[in-house]
Amino acid sequence: MAKHWHVACTQPNAESRARSNIERLNRGGRWVEARWLKYRDIVRRNGRSIDTFRALYPGYVFVQFDADTDPWRDILGCYGVTRIICDGDQPVPLPDDVAREVFARVDAAGIVHEDAPGLLPRRKLKRLQYKKGALIRVLDTAFQSIIAAYDRPVGKGDAVVNLRAFGGVVPLTLPERLIEPIDE
Repeated sequence: MAKHWHVACTQPNAESRARSNIERLNRGGRWVEARWLKYRDIVRRNGRSIDTFRALYPGYVFVQFDADTDPWRDILGCYGVTRIICDGDQPVPLPDDVAREVFARVDAAGIVHEDAPGLLPRRKLKRLQYKKGALIRVLDTAFQSIIAAYDRPVGKGDAVVNLRAFGGVVPLTLPERLIEPIDE
């Protein structure tokens, strides 16, 4: 069987640690690849602008392996990894078309291209006021056009939405510029 991309959940703000620890499993040969997708952002600290990276999908890394032949359970023992999205006791592969679209927007280092197709331009938004449970539409990313429920604002310009995926409700943190209200 072929290698497929899977989704591993990480501890809070531990995407980079999880990716590097997963890659260390390759000592005896190359059987696993991990990607932490991020985008370049400018933050203000102490009156200075600092160029930094933020996780495109906070709390998740993408891991490529063959679930039938590779020792994928070793990934669960890596620092920073909490679990792999599974159906029962088997990892659920990311659909190939979704993986292709997600990785078409990033370079080899996992950084989103500013001119990636379908990526919305950066813009300043005043904080939108949503009610908890309000239906919103995701404008971009692999979850484009999916309907989700608004949960709460997080940090500067981000929001947590509850998405029905992977056999349950998954909280997902997205920039507010990537969601829009659905008119009822």
